[in-house]
Amino acid sequence: MPQRPLLVLEGVDIRRVSQTGQSRANIINKMTVPPLKKKTVSHDGGGANLEVNYALRRIEALEPAFASPFDISLFDGFGEVDQWIMAGVYRDTDNGHRMLPFRAIVTGVLNAWEPSETDPAEMQDCNWMFAEVTDYQATLDGQEFIYVSLRERATRYLGKDIFGDFNAALGI
Repeated sequence: MPQRPLLVLEGVDIRRVSQTGQSRANIINKMTVPPLKKKTVSHDGGGANLEVNYALRRIEALEPAFASPFDISLFDGFGEVDQWIMAGVYRDTDNGHRMLPFRAIVTGVLNAWEPSETDPAEMQDCNWMFAEVTDYQATLDGQEFIYVSLRERATRYLGKDIFGDFNAALGI
């Protein structure tokens, strides 16, 4: 039986879309691509034998994050809406060790900074978190696998439009 390829993450970077030519690839320690979790509504009928959490088309708030050593340049535009690129490199271990680019374009607010406890003998890590994410697009090797836009009322997984019929039923 054919197996899915094993992809190994080998590197990450995060940068503002507007700041071409800048990179944090040598200092980023961790990058958290936001989890994708569908909202649910619970139904527990009074005479039913089972409670059911029905999955809705909507997803919970996307909250990407990353960690890096102290970097004051990130305070430029802190708390303001901006576009960011979360980049990664995956190695396809089953297909000639090809390097596959991962890109996520995030529109949101870098709104939280949390320095970790440290001492002079350790590198200080700072956690940075996003909120107010209104647009998110993720691709692997050029193939879009997630697209979410609040203003467009669009959600796609591997190109499949999730809200098309819903928007049509609303008359929009």
